[in-house]
Amino acid sequence: MPRCDSILAVLSGFEPNNTPDVGTFYDFLNRFWLEDDDVQTQRRKRLVKPSRKPSKRLKPGEKLPVKHPGIVEKLVAYAVKGRDPFPLRAKRLIHLVFARCVVYRSLQLGLIPHPLDLVLAGDGTSVRTGASHYGARVCDCRKNGVLNCDCPLRFSDPQAR
Repeated sequence: MPRCDSILAVLSGFEPNNTPDVGTFYDFLNRFWLEDDDVQTQRRKRLVKPSRKPSKRLKPGEKLPVKHPGIVEKLVAYAVKGRDPFPLRAKRLIHLVFARCVVYRSLQLGLIPHPLDLVLAGDGTSVRTGASHYGARVCDCRKNGVLNCDCPLRFSDPQAR
C-alpha cells in the first residue's frame, strides 16, 4: 500500500503514517491465493507465441468477425443454472472477501442506495497488475541481427496479454 496515499490508507483501516510495507501485502496475497505454488510458477515460465496484429485493415463502419460465436448464450445458461462462476479458481476467495467486507457493508451503510438499479462496468480482471503485456524475449535473435522474430515470449503475469 503506498504510504503517500493517505485516503487509501484510511479506507483500508490504517493510519496514514502507519501502513504496512509492500512486502507484507505480497506475503498476505501469497497465503491468501488458493492455487498451488508449482502451478503458478509453471504458468509464469510458460512460453507463448507472440500475437500479430491483423494484416487486413477494416473499412469504415466494418467490424471484426466474432471470434467465439455463441459464447454469450453459454455464459447466460451457466448463470441461469445458478452455478458458481469460480468453483475452484484461486480468485474465488478474493471475490468472497470483497463481497462480504466491501459490498455488503456498503449496502448496510447505505452507500449503495438502490442495489437493484446499479449498473457496473469492469475489464474482467480480478487483480490488476503492472505486468507488461509485451512479454520478455527469451531467444538470441537480436544478437543475430533479427529484430522482428516470431519466437515465443515469456510473460511474468499470464493475464497481462
